[in-house]
Amino acid sequence: MTRAVLYFDVSQLSEFSKALQRIEELRIIVPVEVEKITTIEDDIAVILNVPEDSIELVKNALPSAVVVA
Repeated sequence: MTRAVLYFDVSQLSEFSKALQRIEELRIIVPVEVEKITTIEDDIAVILNVPEDSIELVKNALPSAVVVA
């Protein structure tokens, strides 16, 4: 599994909500797991576990995701 992290400013709650909806849509075809949702200073971080063979699909669906090896 590879980790992907999404960051949102707390003022971007609508973007955060849209990303959660997109993650739920992805889970239909890819076994994406939400490892943790946390706050870091003024940001919300969503940490995902993604199968290595599906990382390109996740990056296309969530272009703001940062892949952490």
